[in-house]
Amino acid sequence: MTKVVNRFAISMGAIFLVICGFCPKIGALMSIMPQSVLGGAAVMMFASILISGIELITKEPIGSREITIISVAIGLGYGLGATTGATSHLPYYVQLIFGGSGIVPCSLCAILLNIILPKKSKNAPYMWDMDEKDDVKRVDD
Repeated sequence: MTKVVNRFAISMGAIFLVICGFCPKIGALMSIMPQSVLGGAAVMMFASILISGIELITKEPIGSREITIISVAIGLGYGLGATTGATSHLPYYVQLIFGGSGIVPCSLCAILLNIILPKKSKNAPYMWDMDEKDDVKRVDD
């Protein structure tokens, strides 16, 4: 999901986790993270793993935009479907639409994210792709 392939970054993360395991004070700082944040990160991570599995059996490659859309939609659909009290304080008609299962919120979330998130970002040109006419003119010319 993050496309981090730098060995230094991964090794620093691993060292930090080992230090958290051996030093209870640092581990306690990590344990004050709210359960909702930890749960949201876990759902997003497991949904991304699911998408990686789906990507293995598809013919077309799935980009990071699609992975994000599907992961968030599946996470929201699973969260609202598995937690019966999530919509209990909402009006009855909203409970009727969204409270039965996670299919409706999952579908609506996927449609909205597909509309909201940009399709492709315009990449900056590389230096070796520029023509001589594109170069900046000198001041002394």
